[in-house]
Amino acid sequence: MPKRQMSHQPKPIFRGKEQIRQVNKVALEVIVTGGSPEPIQSGDGGLAVMLDIAYTHSRDGKLVEIRQAVRIRREEPFSLRASERAELVCWGVMPSGMLRHPLFVRWLG
Repeated sequence: MPKRQMSHQPKPIFRGKEQIRQVNKVALEVIVTGGSPEPIQSGDGGLAVMLDIAYTHSRDGKLVEIRQAVRIRREEPFSLRASERAELVCWGVMPSGMLRHPLFVRWLG
């Protein structure tokens, strides 16, 4: 009986709900130290603004200052308020201090 030729395609992996990696959203309180109020096009068709922010790193408790594009909601107008506290939501904090997919939520206080 001849051997069947193996396919070069790997078998699909089927994962149950318990095996799917859960990524939790992280809410961060930051201080906006500067940036640009002009919206720029985000990769997903949305809008973002370039902000200079400072926050306390969740792993080591050190103050982190970064400049990063932060997504904003298209339907809400955005005005830059330097030296004010804001709330951001992201999908985690990288060891370098950069935020994964940050989204501006609201100004605090």
